[in-house]
Amino acid sequence: MVHYNNKNNNNREGWPSKIAALIGFLLQVLIVALPKDFFRWLCLRRKSVKGKCVVITGGASGLGLRMSEIFADPSGLGARVAIIDRNLDEAKKVAETICGKGGIAKAWCCDIVNAEELRQCANKIREHFGNIDIVIANAAILFFELTQNLKDDQIKKALDVNVLGTINTIRSFLPAMEAAGHGHLVAICSIASYFGETFGMAYCPTKFAVRGAMDCLRMELNDRGLHNNITCTTICPFFVRTPMITSIGIRPISRWIPFLSANSCAQQIVDAVLKEKVIAFMPWWLGLIALIHSILPLNMQRVARDFINFRYEEPDHAMADDAQPKTPTTAVEHQIQNGAIAKTKLAVGEMPSSNGQTVVERVAEKQTENGGANGVRRKPSPLLRLQKRQMREHFEFAGFIWWLIIVPAMALTFVVFYAPALVNVHWLGPVGQFVYKLGIEYPTLILFINVAAWTAHMLEAVIALYLTDELYISHRCALFWFLQTLVLGFPSLRLLLKLRQKIN
Repeated sequence: MVHYNNKNNNNREGWPSKIAALIGFLLQVLIVALPKDFFRWLCLRRKSVKGKCVVITGGASGLGLRMSEIFADPSGLGARVAIIDRNLDEAKKVAETICGKGGIAKAWCCDIVNAEELRQCANKIREHFGNIDIVIANAAILFFELTQNLKDDQIKKALDVNVLGTINTIRSFLPAMEAAGHGHLVAICSIASYFGETFGMAYCPTKFAVRGAMDCLRMELNDRGLHNNITCTTICPFFVRTPMITSIGIRPISRWIPFLSANSCAQQIVDAVLKEKVIAFMPWWLGLIALIHSILPLNMQRVARDFINFRYEEPDHAMADDAQPKTPTTAVEHQIQNGAIAKTKLAVGEMPSSNGQTVVERVAEKQTENGGANGVRRKPSPLLRLQKRQMREHFEFAGFIWWLIIVPAMALTFVVFYAPALVNVHWLGPVGQFVYKLGIEYPTLILFINVAAWTAHMLEAVIALYLTDELYISHRCALFWFLQTLVLGFPSLRLLLKLRQKIN
């Protein structure tokens, strides 16, 4: 028997050894790993949490509140819910509401940034409920502004709450799970953990870090042999419909991604937790976008971003269907859920107007003029002016005369090459006789004319695509320009060249 002991030469493997390792890796992936993952996906079933203890940070409002209600529903999942939040009064109200419906819930006041305070809180929860089965790190904070307009303390607070708070939550509850031999750690992350975006300098990097922390934890548990006992789940939703977004005069929209309701998002999160998914996107196909984004180079990322068409717009005047109006404050504090946010203070920045007011003050003043936060009108945020320019919906139909000349000419040239007998010399007169003779006697020449014409039109169509990209014309109109130029050639391309000259 041959034993390979290469402890001191791991970095000196020869090519035969590397190739053998590569082949073994591919065999394991194709024959072992992929089938096991596929079978696991087919067999995903919701586990029972009846009587189990579920801890939710930031559970006093928004997404955390709705998850608390779903988990504690006595006619549904029937879990015992521990709500952690800095706002003890609101947390108690949620717990009382749940208990009033026959569920089991209790509130604790805690600042997740304070590691010692959170450890003591975890001990109190264990004393009250016993073993803790699921911990959902949901609390987070968002400051919404351009990079240079953010304050130093805003960036620090976002890092403290979103990153340090999540890590503190994991570290406070993990030891007891290891001792008990079971547990489930969940981080409410965000699609912002895969994509940076305008206004997201204080938020997106923190969610990248949270996703990285969960990956680190998963690898650590795997190497320590605990991965079969302690499960890790990372949740990455899109924005969720809340009064926080619309109250400052903007809301995120996309051509393809829906603006989720809090109830719908919470239901999907609970389903992912119960099925013990490793990672879950809301909606699910955001995972495909994240995968494609990771392998695209610079310009392809830019074009793909424009195709998704994520942007901000002025919200509807009516409140969101699941919104709970609140009286605004100059701090604009909101209990929100935007896919990865449970308790949030949204800072839209200190952008003074001509009279010295900040965005927050102007929004609050406008709400007061219109009857407070419950009014039906809101002042659009100046941030709308700062987002990336919108793509032009511009397309010009080439002159009808060109369609009458070029399309029949291209068709006739093709017919003369492919089937000269189809040319009707009686209808076309001398022209028909001439092209018929060319098709019969000089087929190579006609082939060259066809190839040259279509090659020229194809090149012109490609140039048209480059011009639509340069002129920031929408993808829909780019398709129209491409097709028209492919058929007509230069008469269509000339219109784009004129537009570029006019703009420049």
